[in-house]
Amino acid sequence: MAKLPTPKRIQPSIRHDAIKASDYLKYNLPWSCEDCSHYNFEQDLCSFGYLVKWHKREYQKHSYELGGKVSLCRFQEID
Repeated sequence: MAKLPTPKRIQPSIRHDAIKASDYLKYNLPWSCEDCSHYNFEQDLCSFGYLVKWHKREYQKHSYELGGKVSLCRFQEID
């Protein structure tokens, strides 16, 4: 009996949402960790334990400028 190959594990991906250019320019959108109550500036950590590198302002700005999309955190709480 032949052994079946082990399927590859699917890694969760970060969902990027499109933001209209007019909204990006008009509004001060809170979309980065630095805008969130759960972000610890001193330790550079999220209180939920999420990786912050994909949601920090520098990455978000770069992502938007390249493709018009940002990775919005679904748990963000604004101060």
